Amino acid sequence: MTSRLVFASLFLAGTAAAQAPGAYAPDYATAPTQAPGEVAPTPASVSVATPVNAEVNPMANRFAIGLNFGGFSIAPEDAPEGSETEFRIAELAVRFRATRRLEFFIAFTGGRQVLEDDTDGDLAYDMVTLGARLRFMPDRRWNWFLLAGFGSTLIAPHDTPEELRDDLRRGHAMFGVGVERRFRHLAIEAEFRGISVEARDEMDVVLDGRGDAMSSQELGGGQFTLGASYYF
Repeated sequence: MTSRLVFASLFLAGTAAAQAPGAYAPDYATAPTQAPGEVAPTPASVSVATPVNAEVNPMANRFAIGLNFGGFSIAPEDAPEGSETEFRIAELAVRFRATRRLEFFIAFTGGRQVLEDDTDGDLAYDMVTLGARLRFMPDRRWNWFLLAGFGSTLIAPHDTPEELRDDLRRGHAMFGVGVERRFRHLAIEAEFRGISVEARDEMDVVLDGRGDAMSSQELGGGQFTLGASYYF
């Protein structure tokens, strides 16, 4: 009996000595995958490039569709004060944000002349503009911007035949300023633009004997609109 106890004690001691203190067989189900000495990332150690105190992520929704309504007045550059031709207008714009501050857009604007008695006049107006917006506080719900663009303008009697419209178009340039209140996907805005329409040679197309719809001189005008945009 004593010899058996001695044999068992020697066997257990030999087994314990075969494995060095602190050495264990690897557990492949839980072994770390990073290299030795590498610290595994934790949620607290991951940094996110978000501006401090940002209220809006301007790059989250980079496309927008805007719809604006307002007024437009225009006259020859040397016309006396108060002789402007007035129009009620609507505008549809599609915009793309290239960077946090810079947006590009295409805008389609149109309207009808309005007379002093608030009735429709004979003239109609449409404008196509390619332009850009430069935003100064893109991460804020209240932000303001400058904009500039160029395109083509048509001011002619509303019943001008389609085949004559291209002959009556003139180039234009515009510069403006606006302010926007941004919500999550929706925004409301106010915008003012100054517009210059190029002069052209004397008209070589007669519109039902009425002659030119507007002076062939350079035209200058202003446009004010209120509207809303949807970001997606």
